[in-house]
Amino acid sequence: PTISLIVLSSVFLISAGLQLSISLIVQTLIAVLIIIVGNYLPKSNPEKGIGMRLPWIKSTDVWKKVHRLTGYMWMLGGLCILVGAFIHQWIIELIAFVFIGVIPIIISLIVANRK
Repeated sequence: PTISLIVLSSVFLISAGLQLSISLIVQTLIAVLIIIVGNYLPKSNPEKGIGMRLPWIKSTDVWKKVHRLTGYMWMLGGLCILVGAFIHQWIIELIAFVFIGVIPIIISLIVANRK
């Protein structure tokens, strides 16, 4: 509801004649959401519905290690997306999305194979 309220308010303000960048607002909201999820990931349990569901993450120990690293990576990636949105550099955002999407899967494979 909060995101909808912010986006809808922005649309109304733009239609009223204010000069707002809707892409900047949406990118900022996405970055904040990624930071919040990244903050929650290290605290999540394997029994919960949130987290990486990969076939090689079976033990609770591997789950906790992977999600601790992934949470920090998501928070850093969210900050990079936020910076990229404000300085209008899409390459920073692309690198951040690869950083939070691909690298955690590779790290989870490495951690699972060590066990």
